[in-house]
Amino acid sequence: MPFNEMKTSKYIIIVITLLSIFLWTKVTIAELVDRVVAFVDDDAITLRELDIKYEELHSKDNTVTKQDILNTMVNQLLIERDAAKHRITGLNKEDIINKYLNIYVKSQVNIKDKEIDNYFNENIDKLQNIKESKDKIKEILTEKQNNVKLWERIKELKKKAYVRIQLDLLK
Repeated sequence: MPFNEMKTSKYIIIVITLLSIFLWTKVTIAELVDRVVAFVDDDAITLRELDIKYEELHSKDNTVTKQDILNTMVNQLLIERDAAKHRITGLNKEDIINKYLNIYVKSQVNIKDKEIDNYFNENIDKLQNIKESKDKIKEILTEKQNNVKLWERIKELKKKAYVRIQLDLLK
């Protein structure tokens, strides 16, 4: 091998080595800056993801806390994973979650006329129009039952998954 070719290949090796070290260092630094605040099985939620979501939602509702948002992100991840397991697809994450909720939460809710009448009788002084009130009552009771069913489903999913939230990183 001629001298110039040897010299050139040494330069290439040196450049590749330096690039590798540089890239590895950047990855290591990025990992140190962006900490994991929660795990759901083998998926992680980073502090940066949480901060982005917090800024987005806190600007709309200043009563929301990072803990609230982190819990929501964990619950969302649990639902997305279960939806994938049941082969529920959609155009985007929101669509998939809505389909999942329709199948596993909303389809289990059935408001009976007796429940509407009971609610009406308990709150008659707050209601103005009887006809409109019955529809509104059904909507309120449906939403309440949807929330109960959703929390039951999430508790069930949490039992089956490894969920770890690192609260010390939220401060």
